[in-house]
Amino acid sequence: MTHNDFKALVTSIAETNRYFQQQAQKQVNVALTLRNWLIGAYLFEYEQNGQDRAVYGEGLYKRLAAQLQASGVAGASRSNFHLFRRYYLGYPEIVQTVSGQLQNGDENARAILDRSRKPGAK
Repeated sequence: MTHNDFKALVTSIAETNRYFQQQAQKQVNVALTLRNWLIGAYLFEYEQNGQDRAVYGEGLYKRLAAQLQASGVAGASRSNFHLFRRYYLGYPEIVQTVSGQLQNGDENARAILDRSRKPGAK
């Protein structure tokens, strides 16, 4: 292998790595955006349906955070739940925008998004 061939190999691998790292970061951003929006939607729907009125607000979020943290759910905190709910209320159209970015028919993600579009969805 000549020096030029080796240099071209290094360049090709580095460029490929950089490109796919950027693509992965974009997909992670889309996934986290959807996750946060959907959690906000679930919280809003739960509260609007009047379920468990005794644990509304801080009580609901505190109880929910404790249960989800015990289950190993990252980012499950009272403050995040407030942010997720506000995010959902601030961007009600995001599900249409972001769902179009899902590539190659991720069936699990599409099923979750379809549920979020139906009135009274859980």
